[in-house]
Amino acid sequence: MTPFDIWWAEYPRKVSKIPARLAYIKAISSVSHEELLSAIKAYRAATNDWKPEDRRFIPYPASWLNAGCWDDDQAEWVDAEQQAKRLKREAEKRRAARIEVDCRRRREERQETESENRAYWAERKRDKPLPTGDLDD
Repeated sequence: MTPFDIWWAEYPRKVSKIPARLAYIKAISSVSHEELLSAIKAYRAATNDWKPEDRRFIPYPASWLNAGCWDDDQAEWVDAEQQAKRLKREAEKRRAARIEVDCRRRREERQETESENRAYWAERKRDKPLPTGDLDD
C-alpha cells in the first residue's frame, strides 16, 4: 500500500482519486506523509460528527490538499454545535460509568450486609432455642 493509499483510506470523502493523487504528490514535496496523515485523521474525526446534510461541504481531497488544509486551525474543523453534543455525550458516558461503579459498590455492600444478617440470625438460633408449645400460655 502506497503512502497516498494510506492517506486516501483516511480521507472522509472518496471522490476524484486521480486529481487527489496528483495533489498529494505536489503536497508531499513540502510536508511529510506523517504530517498529512496526522492532519487527515484529525479532520476525519472532526467531520464524523457533522450532520449528513453538512457532509457535502467536505472538500474534494485534491481541493483539501491544494489549499494546504493540513495547516489549518483544527478547532475550525469542528462545528460548535456538534462539538457541544460530542462533549455532552462524553460527559454522559463518564456519568454512566460513575453510576455503574457506584451501583456495583452498593450491590457488594448489600451482599455483605445480607451475609452478616444471615450469620447473625444463624448465631441467634444456636444461642436461643425457639419457643415450643402453645403461644397463648
